[in-house]
Amino acid sequence: RHLGTERAEECHWYMKADPDTYLNLRAISDRLACFNSMEQHFFGVVHAALPASSLRLDWPALYFAHGGSGIVVSSGLVRLVGDVSEPCLSYSMTTTGGDGMEDVVFAACLKNAGVQVMSYGYHPRQIEDSDERSSEFVVNFHQARNALLNSSDGSPLRRSLYWDAQPPPLHGCLLMAHPIEDPADMWWVHAAITRGPRSRTRRRCLPTPVALARQFAVRIQGPGSDPKDFWAKD
Repeated sequence: RHLGTERAEECHWYMKADPDTYLNLRAISDRLACFNSMEQHFFGVVHAALPASSLRLDWPALYFAHGGSGIVVSSGLVRLVGDVSEPCLSYSMTTTGGDGMEDVVFAACLKNAGVQVMSYGYHPRQIEDSDERSSEFVVNFHQARNALLNSSDGSPLRRSLYWDAQPPPLHGCLLMAHPIEDPADMWWVHAAITRGPRSRTRRRCLPTPVALARQFAVRIQGPGSDPKDFWAKD
């Protein structure tokens, strides 16, 4: 509420992330420059919260921005966030007793106000060995830590079928990595992204027109719910 009512004019974009999240601020800044901050934008790494199977007919999946991976709000939206935060918090405390997940509650409040979460990063249907750097999120660093750090010298990423997600190697256009549980790993991740063999030199972190067209076909779908586009068509 404070940001929306007292500090709405200070920034073009507002972002919240957990302390164990690495944020590539240069790449994030470049990406957000593609959007009009005066418009209402709610960005993040999109997840789906599912009710019990017996309730899904009446309560479909709720799509939200995973809080640990970072929630981004434009200046054009932050005032609305300030307006809805107090009644939303009150409703959440009444219905959940304070046990509701922060990121899910936040998304529910904005959805009720007519604002849906969208992804701001590129995430292909599958990571192809020919262009592993096309994916821009690492959401399971804790699982893939050893493989990611070992491949930071430019060698191939040795993948496991048992990981919850298949991350890209650490590269210069990566937007974020989460969760990094050992503080010392933050330095190694930063070094790989900014100075490693896959770091960005003159390469711009913008998907090609063909990649953009493919991204428009990528959707997330919770059981019993309508599919959701990762990116808005406009």
